[in-house]
Amino acid sequence: MGDLISRAAAIAQIKENYCDLCDHTDLCQSCETRDCIDTIEQQVPAVDAVPVVHGRWIDENPDDSLDPRMRCSICTGVESPLIKWRYCPNCGAMMGALSQAAKDRQAKAREELRAMYKEHGICPRCKNWAEPGRTYCKTCINLIMARRRKKDPDNEQGKAYNRERRERLKAAGLCTYCGKKPAVEGQVLCPICKAKNRDSQIKYNIIQRIKREAQKARERNGNGNNP
Repeated sequence: MGDLISRAAAIAQIKENYCDLCDHTDLCQSCETRDCIDTIEQQVPAVDAVPVVHGRWIDENPDDSLDPRMRCSICTGVESPLIKWRYCPNCGAMMGALSQAAKDRQAKAREELRAMYKEHGICPRCKNWAEPGRTYCKTCINLIMARRRKKDPDNEQGKAYNRERRERLKAAGLCTYCGKKPAVEGQVLCPICKAKNRDSQIKYNIIQRIKREAQKARERNGNGNNP
């Protein structure tokens, strides 16, 4: 967006810098400065604009973190947390930055709300039921993973986080899978996760054996790799 200036102020500044210092008052009609002023007055387009009104958000309930509503200092309109909004939706006033105390209170309210959703098995993004044992629903999990893959195709950030997490849990003597229960002595998994991992490995081996047998049967029948 371009800068908005006053036409009258611009002409007054030009006259002050050039016309007031000129001694040839009889040559104004043929002066280039006069032509410039006429161009500004007649040809330069103008826009409808009003002065910018500056306001700020005021905590409506500073002692209640579960009701973090804000009030505009200009129109006194009350809104829900608008920490990302630069303008009041009621009067259009341009808002200054929130105080650090207000930011901390809103962050605390978001964390409490997120914890409440997680406790009741609700996805904090779309408010649908979350996957069992997960924070988000299946749709939101897929969206989050797709966004991460787009930003980091090789998942280097995820791999680095997993390595750091395994080392941290291993040093603390906790299970590197669930991160909650103590690991079996000399190993990295707790008894429950070890049993789950063994069952998953057995299922995987069975599926792979079935696939190999099906492939061999197709080859014997002369169908090659066709299903």
